[in-house]
Amino acid sequence: TDPRISRIFQHATECKTLDDYCLLFGRYGLKPAYWLCLCDAFLWALKTHSPYAEDQDEEELKKDTKDGAFSKFIAAMVALPMIEISLKM
Repeated sequence: TDPRISRIFQHATECKTLDDYCLLFGRYGLKPAYWLCLCDAFLWALKTHSPYAEDQDEEELKKDTKDGAFSKFIAAMVALPMIEISLKM
């Protein structure tokens, strides 16, 4: 293994699916509140670091957090599965 890479990133052999990563992050102790922070950070990054966003994307980013397509995506496809797994642990 490459000594420059942190051991936390050496899970390619055990994590093949989203569920595998959900379990991994759960074992590391990530709690539901952290995943909600991830949603906020994701939206902030899109809003502040998308200089070439198309008009339609800019309109979506201006919407309230609970109404925008980007926030619905990150919540439904990433945060919710992670939260569900962490609550089962």
